Amino acid sequence: MYPKILVLLGGLTATIFAVDLGAQTAAAPSPPRPTNFGAIKAACVIGDVSAVNQETQEVVPLHNDDLLFQHYAIKTSANSSIVLVFSNGSTVRLGASAELVIHEFLQDPFAESGLAMNGLKQEPVPSSTKLRLERGELTGHVTKLHRDSTYNVEIPCGVAGIRGTTFRHVYRPNANGGGLFSAATSEGTVVFTGPDGKEVPVPADVELSGRVRPRGGFAMFDTNPISPRTATIMEHHAKVMVQQAQRVVFRKTDVGSAKGPKPALKRDPQAKRETVDDTKDIEKEFQDREKALRAAPKAAPAKKKK
Repeated sequence: MYPKILVLLGGLTATIFAVDLGAQTAAAPSPPRPTNFGAIKAACVIGDVSAVNQETQEVVPLHNDDLLFQHYAIKTSANSSIVLVFSNGSTVRLGASAELVIHEFLQDPFAESGLAMNGLKQEPVPSSTKLRLERGELTGHVTKLHRDSTYNVEIPCGVAGIRGTTFRHVYRPNANGGGLFSAATSEGTVVFTGPDGKEVPVPADVELSGRVRPRGGFAMFDTNPISPRTATIMEHHAKVMVQQAQRVVFRKTDVGSAKGPKPALKRDPQAKRETVDDTKDIEKEFQDREKALRAAPKAAPAKKKK
Protein backbone atom coordinates (compact mmCIF):
# COMPACT_ATOMS: atom_id res chain seq x y z
CA MET A 1 0.00 0.00 0.00
CA TYR A 2 1.21 3.46 -0.87
CA PRO A 3 0.05 6.39 1.30
CA LYS A 4 -2.22 9.20 0.19
CA ILE A 5 -0.93 12.63 1.09
CA LEU A 6 -3.31 15.48 1.82
CA VAL A 7 -1.88 18.86 0.89
CA LEU A 8 -3.31 22.23 1.90
CA LEU A 9 -2.37 24.85 -0.66
CA GLY A 10 -2.53 28.59 -0.19
CA GLY A 11 -0.84 30.33 -3.09
CA LEU A 12 2.55 28.62 -3.15
CA THR A 13 2.34 27.21 0.37
CA ALA A 14 1.75 23.56 1.16
CA THR A 15 1.16 21.82 4.48
CA ILE A 16 1.42 18.04 4.42
CA PHE A 17 -0.77 15.95 6.75
CA ALA A 18 -1.42 12.25 7.38
CA VAL A 19 2.24 11.23 7.12
CA ASP A 20 3.94 9.92 10.28
CA LEU A 21 7.55 10.99 10.00
CA GLY A 22 8.56 10.59 13.63
CA ALA A 23 9.76 13.20 16.08
CA GLN A 24 11.39 16.36 14.78
CA THR A 25 15.14 16.62 15.35
CA ALA A 26 17.21 19.71 15.96
CA ALA A 27 18.65 21.19 12.78
CA ALA A 28 22.38 20.62 12.28
CA PRO A 29 24.54 23.71 11.79
CA SER A 30 24.79 24.70 8.14
CA PRO A 31 28.15 24.14 6.41
CA PRO A 32 30.00 27.16 4.98
CA ARG A 33 28.56 28.29 1.64
CA PRO A 34 30.61 27.54 -1.48
CA THR A 35 32.60 30.51 -2.72
CA ASN A 36 32.56 30.25 -6.54
CA PHE A 37 30.01 30.44 -9.32
CA GLY A 38 29.71 26.90 -10.69
CA ALA A 39 29.71 26.46 -14.47
CA ILE A 40 27.02 24.85 -16.62
CA LYS A 41 27.51 23.66 -20.19
CA ALA A 42 24.70 23.37 -22.74
CA ALA A 43 24.60 20.11 -24.69
CA CYS A 44 22.30 18.19 -27.03
CA VAL A 45 20.36 21.37 -27.89
CA ILE A 46 17.38 20.45 -30.07
CA GLY A 47 15.08 23.07 -31.61
CA ASP A 48 14.49 26.54 -30.19
CA VAL A 49 16.09 26.90 -26.73
CA SER A 50 17.08 30.18 -25.08
CA ALA A 51 18.64 31.52 -21.87
CA VAL A 52 17.15 34.59 -20.16
CA ASN A 53 19.34 36.70 -17.88
CA GLN A 54 17.14 37.20 -14.79
CA GLU A 55 18.69 40.59 -14.03
CA THR A 56 18.82 42.22 -17.48
CA GLN A 57 16.09 40.12 -19.18
CA GLU A 58 18.43 39.68 -22.15
CA VAL A 59 17.45 36.61 -24.21
CA VAL A 60 20.23 34.55 -25.80
CA PRO A 61 19.61 31.56 -28.12
CA LEU A 62 21.49 28.51 -26.81
CA HIS A 63 23.71 26.11 -28.76
CA ASN A 64 25.89 23.13 -27.88
CA ASP A 65 28.90 23.99 -25.65
CA ASP A 66 27.61 27.40 -24.53
CA LEU A 67 28.74 28.11 -20.96
CA LEU A 68 26.30 29.68 -18.52
CA PHE A 69 25.83 30.22 -14.80
CA GLN A 70 23.28 30.86 -12.07
CA HIS A 71 20.79 33.73 -12.53
CA TYR A 72 19.71 32.41 -15.95
CA ALA A 73 16.35 30.88 -16.88
CA ILE A 74 16.26 28.23 -19.60
CA LYS A 75 13.22 28.16 -21.90
CA THR A 76 12.35 25.57 -24.54
CA SER A 77 9.76 25.82 -27.30
CA ALA A 78 7.57 23.04 -28.70
CA ASN A 79 9.56 20.05 -30.01
CA SER A 80 12.70 21.37 -28.28
CA SER A 81 14.94 20.09 -25.48
CA ILE A 82 18.35 20.61 -23.90
CA VAL A 83 20.83 18.83 -21.63
CA LEU A 84 22.62 20.93 -19.00
CA VAL A 85 25.88 19.53 -17.60
CA PHE A 86 26.90 21.05 -14.23
CA SER A 87 30.50 21.25 -13.02
CA ASN A 88 29.60 19.21 -9.91
CA GLY A 89 28.82 16.18 -12.12
CA SER A 90 25.03 16.50 -12.16
CA THR A 91 23.01 16.69 -15.39
CA VAL A 92 19.45 17.64 -16.26
CA ARG A 93 17.39 17.35 -19.42
CA LEU A 94 14.64 19.90 -19.96
CA GLY A 95 11.81 18.80 -22.24
CA ALA A 96 9.63 20.72 -24.69
CA SER A 97 7.63 23.84 -23.72
CA ALA A 98 9.41 24.11 -20.38
CA GLU A 99 11.04 26.73 -18.18
CA LEU A 100 13.76 26.15 -15.59
CA VAL A 101 15.24 28.91 -13.41
CA ILE A 102 18.79 28.41 -12.09
CA HIS A 103 18.45 30.37 -8.87
CA GLU A 104 21.77 29.22 -7.46
CA PHE A 105 24.72 27.10 -8.47
CA LEU A 106 27.76 27.73 -6.27
CA GLN A 107 30.80 25.50 -5.94
CA ASP A 108 34.05 25.50 -4.00
CA PRO A 109 37.22 25.86 -6.14
CA PHE A 110 38.54 22.58 -7.51
CA ALA A 111 42.25 21.91 -7.87
CA GLU A 112 42.26 20.18 -11.24
CA SER A 113 43.28 22.22 -14.26
CA GLY A 114 40.65 20.26 -16.19
CA LEU A 115 37.77 18.47 -14.45
CA ALA A 116 36.37 15.71 -16.70
CA MET A 117 32.78 14.61 -16.17
CA ASN A 118 33.44 11.20 -17.79
CA GLY A 119 33.46 8.52 -15.09
CA LEU A 120 32.93 10.99 -12.23
CA LYS A 121 31.40 8.93 -9.39
CA GLN A 122 30.94 11.75 -6.88
CA GLU A 123 31.34 15.48 -6.92
CA PRO A 124 34.88 16.72 -6.19
CA VAL A 125 34.03 19.65 -3.89
CA PRO A 126 30.96 20.97 -2.02
CA SER A 127 28.29 22.78 -4.01
CA SER A 128 24.88 24.41 -3.56
CA THR A 129 22.21 24.00 -6.25
CA LYS A 130 18.74 25.57 -6.28
CA LEU A 131 16.56 25.07 -9.35
CA ARG A 132 12.91 25.99 -9.94
CA LEU A 133 10.78 24.22 -12.54
CA GLU A 134 8.13 26.72 -13.58
CA ARG A 135 6.53 24.43 -16.18
CA GLY A 136 7.24 21.38 -18.27
CA GLU A 137 9.27 18.22 -17.74
CA LEU A 138 12.69 17.88 -16.07
CA THR A 139 14.69 14.66 -15.83
CA GLY A 140 17.92 14.81 -13.84
CA HIS A 141 20.80 12.71 -12.63
CA VAL A 142 22.70 13.83 -9.54
CA THR A 143 26.09 12.28 -8.85
CA LYS A 144 26.70 11.33 -5.22
CA LEU A 145 27.00 14.64 -3.41
CA HIS A 146 29.66 15.80 -0.99
CA ARG A 147 28.38 15.63 2.60
CA ASP A 148 28.28 19.45 2.80
CA SER A 149 26.41 19.90 -0.50
CA THR A 150 22.74 20.59 -1.17
CA TYR A 151 20.66 20.05 -4.32
CA ASN A 152 17.05 21.28 -4.34
CA VAL A 153 14.46 21.40 -7.11
CA GLU A 154 11.49 23.69 -6.39
CA ILE A 155 8.07 23.49 -8.02
CA PRO A 156 4.93 25.56 -7.30
CA CYS A 157 3.80 23.19 -4.51
CA GLY A 158 7.01 22.28 -2.69
CA VAL A 159 10.71 21.46 -2.85
CA ALA A 160 12.49 18.17 -3.58
CA GLY A 161 15.82 17.52 -1.87
CA ILE A 162 18.13 15.20 -3.80
CA ARG A 163 21.36 13.52 -2.69
CA GLY A 164 22.26 11.30 -5.65
CA THR A 165 19.76 9.62 -7.98
CA THR A 166 17.95 9.79 -11.32
CA PHE A 167 14.64 11.67 -10.97
CA ARG A 168 11.84 13.18 -13.05
CA HIS A 169 9.58 16.13 -12.19
CA VAL A 170 6.67 17.37 -14.28
CA TYR A 171 4.55 20.46 -13.70
CA ARG A 172 1.78 21.38 -16.18
CA PRO A 173 0.10 24.68 -15.23
CA ASN A 174 -3.42 25.35 -16.53
CA ALA A 175 -5.21 28.55 -17.50
CA ASN A 176 -6.97 29.05 -14.14
CA GLY A 177 -3.78 29.12 -12.06
CA GLY A 178 -3.70 25.49 -10.99
CA GLY A 179 -1.82 22.59 -12.50
CA LEU A 180 -0.82 18.92 -12.52
CA PHE A 181 2.32 17.64 -10.85
CA SER A 182 4.27 14.38 -10.71
CA ALA A 183 7.64 13.24 -9.32
CA ALA A 184 9.47 9.94 -9.63
CA THR A 185 12.89 8.47 -8.89
CA SER A 186 14.63 5.31 -10.10
CA GLU A 187 16.99 4.79 -7.18
CA GLY A 188 17.57 6.12 -3.70
CA THR A 189 14.97 8.43 -2.16
CA VAL A 190 13.90 11.96 -3.07
CA VAL A 191 12.49 13.92 -0.12
CA PHE A 192 9.58 16.22 -1.00
CA THR A 193 9.13 19.08 1.50
CA GLY A 194 6.35 21.58 1.98
CA PRO A 195 7.11 25.14 3.17
CA ASP A 196 6.07 24.16 6.70
CA GLY A 197 9.00 21.74 6.88
CA LYS A 198 7.03 18.48 6.74
CA GLU A 199 8.79 15.86 4.59
CA VAL A 200 7.43 13.11 2.33
CA PRO A 201 10.00 10.57 1.06
CA VAL A 202 9.53 9.37 -2.54
CA PRO A 203 11.47 6.07 -2.71
CA ALA A 204 12.78 4.24 -5.78
CA ASP A 205 10.26 3.09 -8.40
CA VAL A 206 7.48 5.21 -6.86
CA GLU A 207 5.64 8.07 -8.54
CA LEU A 208 4.01 10.93 -6.64
CA SER A 209 1.25 12.66 -8.61
CA GLY A 210 -1.53 15.11 -7.94
CA ARG A 211 -3.41 18.28 -8.77
CA VAL A 212 -2.61 21.81 -7.59
CA ARG A 213 -5.83 23.82 -7.30
CA PRO A 214 -5.97 27.54 -8.11
CA ARG A 215 -6.31 30.18 -5.40
CA GLY A 216 -5.61 27.78 -2.55
CA GLY A 217 -7.67 24.85 -1.30
CA PHE A 218 -7.15 21.12 -0.84
CA ALA A 219 -5.49 18.68 -3.23
CA MET A 220 -4.96 14.94 -2.92
CA PHE A 221 -1.56 13.59 -3.94
CA ASP A 222 -1.21 9.84 -4.56
CA THR A 223 1.87 7.62 -4.53
CA ASN A 224 1.81 4.60 -6.84
CA PRO A 225 4.29 2.24 -8.49
CA ILE A 226 6.14 4.01 -11.27
CA SER A 227 4.39 3.58 -14.64
CA PRO A 228 6.10 1.81 -17.57
CA ARG A 229 5.98 5.02 -19.63
CA THR A 230 7.62 7.12 -16.89
CA ALA A 231 10.28 4.43 -16.43
CA THR A 232 10.95 4.44 -20.19
CA ILE A 233 11.26 8.23 -20.31
CA MET A 234 13.67 8.29 -17.36
CA GLU A 235 15.84 5.52 -18.78
CA HIS A 236 16.01 7.23 -22.18
CA HIS A 237 16.95 10.63 -20.81
CA ALA A 238 19.45 9.11 -18.35
CA LYS A 239 21.23 7.41 -21.25
CA VAL A 240 21.40 10.66 -23.23
CA MET A 241 22.64 12.63 -20.20
CA VAL A 242 25.45 10.12 -19.58
CA GLN A 243 26.50 10.30 -23.23
CA GLN A 244 26.60 14.09 -23.18
CA ALA A 245 28.47 14.34 -19.86
CA GLN A 246 31.20 11.97 -21.09
CA ARG A 247 32.60 14.58 -23.46
CA VAL A 248 32.49 17.59 -21.11
CA VAL A 249 35.59 18.93 -19.36
CA PHE A 250 35.48 22.03 -17.15
CA ARG A 251 38.55 24.20 -16.69
CA LYS A 252 39.38 25.94 -13.45
CA THR A 253 38.98 29.26 -15.29
CA ASP A 254 35.36 28.38 -16.15
CA VAL A 255 34.28 29.23 -12.60
CA GLY A 256 34.68 32.59 -10.89
CA SER A 257 34.52 34.02 -7.39
CA ALA A 258 31.03 34.78 -6.14
CA LYS A 259 32.47 37.97 -4.62
CA GLY A 260 33.05 39.39 -8.09
CA PRO A 261 30.55 40.37 -10.80
CA LYS A 262 28.14 37.73 -12.01
CA PRO A 263 29.59 36.09 -15.11
CA ALA A 264 27.86 36.40 -18.47
CA LEU A 265 27.03 33.56 -20.81
CA LYS A 266 29.99 32.51 -22.97
CA ARG A 267 29.35 31.55 -26.58
CA ASP A 268 31.45 29.28 -28.77
CA PRO A 269 31.37 30.97 -32.23
CA GLN A 270 31.39 27.52 -33.86
CA ALA A 271 28.54 26.20 -31.70
CA LYS A 272 25.74 24.27 -33.37
CA ARG A 273 22.46 22.57 -32.49
CA GLU A 274 21.40 18.97 -32.99
CA THR A 275 19.61 18.06 -36.21
CA VAL A 276 17.76 14.96 -34.96
CA ASP A 277 15.12 14.90 -32.20
CA ASP A 278 16.07 11.76 -30.28
CA THR A 279 13.06 12.04 -27.98
CA LYS A 280 10.98 10.55 -30.79
CA ASP A 281 12.71 7.25 -29.94
CA ILE A 282 10.91 7.15 -26.58
CA GLU A 283 7.65 5.87 -28.08
CA LYS A 284 9.42 2.94 -29.76
CA GLU A 285 11.28 2.13 -26.55
CA PHE A 286 7.99 2.21 -24.66
CA GLN A 287 6.33 -0.13 -27.16
CA ASP A 288 9.29 -2.52 -26.87
CA ARG A 289 8.94 -2.47 -23.08
CA GLU A 290 5.21 -3.22 -23.33
CA LYS A 291 5.85 -6.18 -25.67
CA ALA A 292 8.48 -7.56 -23.31
CA LEU A 293 6.10 -7.27 -20.35
CA ARG A 294 3.32 -9.06 -22.26
CA ALA A 295 5.72 -11.80 -23.36
CA ALA A 296 7.14 -12.39 -19.88
CA PRO A 297 5.83 -15.59 -18.23
CA LYS A 298 3.25 -14.91 -15.56
CA ALA A 299 3.79 -16.20 -12.06
CA ALA A 300 1.67 -19.19 -11.18
CA PRO A 301 -1.08 -18.47 -8.63
CA ALA A 302 -0.33 -19.56 -5.09
CA LYS A 303 -1.89 -22.89 -4.12
CA LYS A 304 -4.59 -22.73 -1.49
CA LYS A 305 -3.87 -24.56 1.73
CA LYS A 306 -6.15 -27.51 2.42
